[in-house]
Amino acid sequence: MSALADVSRSLQDWFNTSAVSAPLPFTIGSAPRYTSNERFGFTHNADLTLRKQFDIFEQLKLNIQASAYNLSNTPVYGRANTTVGALTFGQVTGLAAGGVPRTIEVGARLQF
Repeated sequence: MSALADVSRSLQDWFNTSAVSAPLPFTIGSAPRYTSNERFGFTHNADLTLRKQFDIFEQLKLNIQASAYNLSNTPVYGRANTTVGALTFGQVTGLAAGGVPRTIEVGARLQF
C-alpha cells in the first residue's frame, strides 16, 4: 500500500491512482478494504478560550470570556473519491460535514 502514497498530496491527486486497478470480474482484489490515511487527511484545528474575572466590589464580580473555535480557519476536506473508473477518482472534491469555519464567541457574567 506504500505505492498509493508515492505522490505529493494535492486536492487533484490525493493518492497515486496508477497504483490501483479494478480486479477482474468475479475475483477478489488484493487491496485492503479500508486504508484510512489514504482516504482522509489529518485535521489541523486549534481552539482558544480566554477568561478574566474583575472584582468590582467585595460581593460583585464580572467574568468576561472570549472563545475562538477553528482559530486558524483551516478547512477540513472530505474524503477522496475511491471509485475506480470515476472521473474524479483520487480527487478530493469537497469539504467534510464536520468542518466549520472560524467561530468567535464573547460573553459576560455578573456574579453577586
